Amino acid sequence: DTTTGSISRAIDVGLEGAEQIYEGGRARLGSMFGDGEMVEDARKNIQASQLEASKISSLQDRLNPNSKLGRFLFDATSSLPVTGAALLGSGVAAATLTTIGIPKLIAGFIGYGVVDAMLESNANFGDVLTHPRMMASLKKILGRDPTDADLRNINEGVGKIMVDKAGQSANRTALANLFNPTNILESRMKILGGKGFAGRLGRRAAVEGVEEGGQSVTSQFFREQAIGEVDPTQRRPVDKGQALYEGALGTVSGTVISAPQTYLGLRADRRQEKEMQDLTDEMNAQLETERNLRERTTELVASKDLQGVDELILGNED
Repeated sequence: DTTTGSISRAIDVGLEGAEQIYEGGRARLGSMFGDGEMVEDARKNIQASQLEASKISSLQDRLNPNSKLGRFLFDATSSLPVTGAALLGSGVAAATLTTIGIPKLIAGFIGYGVVDAMLESNANFGDVLTHPRMMASLKKILGRDPTDADLRNINEGVGKIMVDKAGQSANRTALANLFNPTNILESRMKILGGKGFAGRLGRRAAVEGVEEGGQSVTSQFFREQAIGEVDPTQRRPVDKGQALYEGALGTVSGTVISAPQTYLGLRADRRQEKEMQDLTDEMNAQLETERNLRERTTELVASKDLQGVDELILGNED
């Protein structure tokens, strides 16, 4: 196996994850409009994507057995497409809000929060729809495996239970991400102080890691809450190990994705600082000239050298 092959497979897994978020959004939209066909089609697409991602990951493990570091780097690389899309979308949203007069701090909070809320809640919706323990809970209600027709009927029965619980879980996840305080830090990293590239990038990566870990906890909690409301015996506690692992992945992917933005931001800040310094130097030079002129004028007046005063004034006017 080659490094290029591993990177290619990791990106493929990441793109499958992006597709699952997209299909989760489709399913959520279908549930809002009562379109059971759209919900079921999206649910099946998510399952197919999950299966494809699992096959790619299994191939990676076979080609690189007993390599924990290799697996971690593979997972970190696979998180780049979604992380990159999230950061790019958040930045664009925040920048757009500033163009209509919203202060940067508030625009960043809203922009980053809205994008995070949308992505995380769509992923959560799809997760609840396809989770094996949700299916087991519905099977317990029916006394048999739910059919496609059962799940397609979202107006009553187990189909309605499934989309209602998925919707509740997604809405709770969205609210938690919308008001996530780390969005302020992500949008305005300069409030943490420091001017160096490495320091600012390190803090950006740390915030991304904390955010990813927190999002994992939030999504797991609300998913399990939704499943538990259908069948309490199927509810599981939050997997803290998974949350920590996802936080570590976020730190790595955040470093890679944020590097260009951090560099450009630092260059812009330094350019602005130079312009301010040049303006300050110019003003100080002008003040110094005026002070010298006043002092010389005072000396000439004191010595009653009116001709010298006239020459000084005329020379200054020239």
